[in-house]
Amino acid sequence: MSMHRKPLTPTEEAGLRAHGLQRNIGVPSQLADVFRQGVAWGEVAERERCSQIGVQMRTAALLNDWHTFDALLGEFARPNG
Repeated sequence: MSMHRKPLTPTEEAGLRAHGLQRNIGVPSQLADVFRQGVAWGEVAERERCSQIGVQMRTAALLNDWHTFDALLGEFARPNG
């Protein structure tokens, strides 16, 4: 099922433009649909990664393990990839 009737998120629109797919914005396109599915999958993976790091950071803070907390903070700020 085509996703072209679902409004683009700002991230999806910027990504389509950045990849030279502006002609696929608002028009039924398998390529745009696949791109949007990839963006959605990546956003879920990033939320899960941040959630896991957040749990580890809270645990380190509760244990007063500030060395681990600082290392995790750096990991949290690092872009996924």
